[in-house]
Amino acid sequence: MATQADNLTDTFRELDANHHATEKISTKYQIQRKSKERLMQKLSNGTVASSSSGFSSECTHSHNGSLGSASSHNSGSSSSSGSNSDSDSSSSSGSSDSSTTEGSSDDSSSTTTTQELVEVIDALEVEEVETGVGSFESEQDEEEEDCAASQKGIGYEAMRLINPGEQMPMCVTKVKEVTNYLENKGSSGPHVERYLRTALNAWQMKGANVAVIGDKQCGKSLLINYLSGRRGPKNEPVKLPKKSCKRPKSYEHVINPSLQFWEIPIGGYEKWGNKKTYWDLIDGDKYDAFLLLTKNYVKGQMTWLSGLLKERGIPHIIIRTGIDEAIETSYKKYPLSHNAERIKWNAIKFMRESYVENGGKTDVDTNFYVIGSMHPEKYDMPRVLDNLMNNPSESIRTSIALSMPPHSPAVIETKINALKQRIWLIAVESAAAGARVPNTDIYADFKMIKDEIALYRKQLDISDEVLELVSSMDDPLSGIHNIKFDNKPLIHMLAHSISQNEDYEGSLVPQIKNVSFRWWLTHQKAAPTFQAVGGLMIFLLLNFEDLCKRMLLIKHGDQLNECAV
Repeated sequence: MATQADNLTDTFRELDANHHATEKISTKYQIQRKSKERLMQKLSNGTVASSSSGFSSECTHSHNGSLGSASSHNSGSSSSSGSNSDSDSSSSSGSSDSSTTEGSSDDSSSTTTTQELVEVIDALEVEEVETGVGSFESEQDEEEEDCAASQKGIGYEAMRLINPGEQMPMCVTKVKEVTNYLENKGSSGPHVERYLRTALNAWQMKGANVAVIGDKQCGKSLLINYLSGRRGPKNEPVKLPKKSCKRPKSYEHVINPSLQFWEIPIGGYEKWGNKKTYWDLIDGDKYDAFLLLTKNYVKGQMTWLSGLLKERGIPHIIIRTGIDEAIETSYKKYPLSHNAERIKWNAIKFMRESYVENGGKTDVDTNFYVIGSMHPEKYDMPRVLDNLMNNPSESIRTSIALSMPPHSPAVIETKINALKQRIWLIAVESAAAGARVPNTDIYADFKMIKDEIALYRKQLDISDEVLELVSSMDDPLSGIHNIKFDNKPLIHMLAHSISQNEDYEGSLVPQIKNVSFRWWLTHQKAAPTFQAVGGLMIFLLLNFEDLCKRMLLIKHGDQLNECAV
């Protein structure tokens, strides 16, 4: 444990130095990738052609062909034309000059020689990389200040409950239900805690069905184990026996049984390869999202299913599994010229080409990603999680977000928004059933507050080692790792919340939209407790969010360094 703490300490200290380097690498890779994608789009559309007819036809029929194949083809045709011109240069020089002049006057906007094409592309990439790096360096001072502020965490001023509607959103329907219960059943007693705990756990009743479809041995079970939270003793995904499913099979999420992932076969000579009956056979209308898996390229039936999902407006993405195995194989074969980013880019390009060749139409709703088998959390897994958050149903987004690991900014943001909606219930429970805090007029249920903190840590993946490290760095969360048997750190933070909200006590109640709830806060004299406990929970949640994002930044930097190597 001491070694892990030392490693985390060194990592935090080097975060400022590594942050800009990793961002620079990321910017360079993104710019190069965009430049190449634009080039491939031009080549596939036939907008860039050579004076050689062979190169033009290659571009027209290549389906996003690579620059290397097109250039080599053009080189071959150029060399052959060169040898022919040596034998009959005198007779063809005049005609070639005239044809070149006419071609340039007619199609000067769409025709470019191969040499000019290469020069333009090289200049474009150099210009874009320099521009990206320049803009990066111009914002370096601001980013250093932001990173330094982030290293110190969120200050006590975050406890000020100025706008409760934004800081801890309250569902109108839920406010009415809770207020009616408190008025009819009483505002004190153990029944209040039981009722509010049930309300806090309602997110686990919001379910969703995610279909994971793919051929035999393409990694469906491994991906489902990762998404459903199944882990081994060393926090690694559990491996299932290599036995393909013969019918749809569901897997419940570890902490949210209402969220189910379905392993579904596709293709082959059996009934799963019949397009006419496939949708009814899998009962496709019951699924909220689809993950389409392939080991190499997109086959015809998967392309057909993607088009059907587009027509029905059901979110789906296409994933190539086992990319880490391909990268490892390349590294062993070509240790000097190995390029992990190039392999990923080629894999996505190959999926897109096969998708188009099988009749698919690429648009904004067609997304291709690559993930690994041994380390599913790497590569494009954060983007896969982000796409799962794009479901139009808020309840499905919340259910998925609170069940997924915090490995992407979109998942973290959705988690934080969902956790903010729970804060007012914690504050109401403390005001109704909490114990009086010594030397104050504030009531708090520290047991429920600790349970909520445990949920924050679990949702944002904050370990004991990280909290111990934070405590040694004079962070606002110092001492929070000792609250299991000691309430002093929470009492200390609550005292800060009371002092921060002293100037806003009179402005809180008028901002509550529900008249009955406003009356309850005033009649029970619960407004000071509601404000103090609410400010405390907001402060804790924002600091945990900041800490989670810092850890995500470190992981992202490590992955970029691996790609650079």
